[in-house]
Amino acid sequence: MSIPLLSLLKAPSPKYITDLIDQFFFARLEASSISNKSQIIKELEINEPKFYELQVSVYDLINDSLYYNLKSPEKIEKQLFPQKFHGKLRSLLSKHISTSLEKWNKLCKSKYLTLPKLISFDWRVDVKSASDLTSTLSAPVVLLEMKVQEPPEFVGLMPKIKTVNVELTKERLQTMLDGLVRINEQLLSVSNK
Repeated sequence: MSIPLLSLLKAPSPKYITDLIDQFFFARLEASSISNKSQIIKELEINEPKFYELQVSVYDLINDSLYYNLKSPEKIEKQLFPQKFHGKLRSLLSKHISTSLEKWNKLCKSKYLTLPKLISFDWRVDVKSASDLTSTLSAPVVLLEMKVQEPPEFVGLMPKIKTVNVELTKERLQTMLDGLVRINEQLLSVSNK
């Protein structure tokens, strides 16, 4: 990983390097190609195979930093770079990674599919006054309204809030409550370990 990164030493400025790392991150996140590849090749004075080696090395660096969640530049330098790696470049990359890590984590998490999340719920007890069956007429029911946040369809879009209404009889409500008690007990037993 470290040898292709040394081609960054030919960069015109430290800002160019950090911008390039960000550009590689977004290309990795969106699974897209680098649009200004030929310009980068020219500015770093490398050929196309060396560019791809650099790209893979930067991807590896980003992946490792996200996987190990290294938040301080010192930990990044120690864990991701060999001891003999160029000092100033190692320091610049480590500082940039540590300052970008939180943003990168959030962007990666928002990119992946998630399950819907319960935002709020409201309920009321009602008496059923109309039914096809006379046995369910005048039976009390619980009307449960849940607001659920759907996963975002695309990165950067606000997720949709969906309203789900459920009618529960006394028996179905009891079954649901029993299930929720078992879930709570399992959560408590896992968190106590």
